Formats: sequence, C-alpha cells, structure tokens
Amino acid sequence: MNHDWSKNMPSGTVVLMSGKGSMTTVLFGSRLEHFVRYNVAGQALVILDGASSHMDANIVATADKHNIALYCLPSNTTHELQPLDHSVSKSFENAWDDEVLKFCDITNQNLH
Repeated sequence: MNHDWSKNMPSGTVVLMSGKGSMTTVLFGSRLEHFVRYNVAGQALVILDGASSHMDANIVATADKHNIALYCLPSNTTHELQPLDHSVSKSFENAWDDEVLKFCDITNQNLH
C-alpha cells in the first residue's frame, strides 16, 4: 500500500488494502466496524453487490447488532443497478463534462 494515500485525509479516515488488492471478508468486516463508529443513531442501510466477501455470519451479526440493514443487489447486475452511479454520480459526471467542454472552448478561443 502506498502510504501517500493516507496523507491529508480527514480525521478518522482509514485506508485498508488486501495483499491482492481485492475485497476480503476480513477487510469488509473492518469497513463495517469503521462505519459503525461514525454512523449516526438510528437504522442505517448498506447496499452491497453480490460479492462473497460481503456476506458471512460475522458481518450479518455485526449489522444486526448495530441496527444496519444489509441490502444485496442481485449478482451480475451491479453495473446496471448501482444507485449512486445512476443518480448522484451520473449527474455530477454530466455537469463535469459540460464544464470541461466550456473550459476547452475558452482555452481554444484564447489561443487564436
């Protein structure tokens, strides 16, 4: 892991990585415990893909203990169903693309 990734991060940020760079059950359990520490009171919803690393008895028990509902998207559909990709991120991406095009147009006009 590149230790520079941890520099200048907000207080409480944790950077974790597996040996192969993919999610493991242990890493996901650590992420869930981190989420618990910073979650506000009340029920929370965590939306997951169908990766096997996200589901084991300890993870489900941790979620139940802390009033976290786990919602698993159907396998092989997350590229279509990821809620943030099709709502928040898509809107941001479109706005970003518009601004980049405006910037490029202004830059090109100034070069002539």
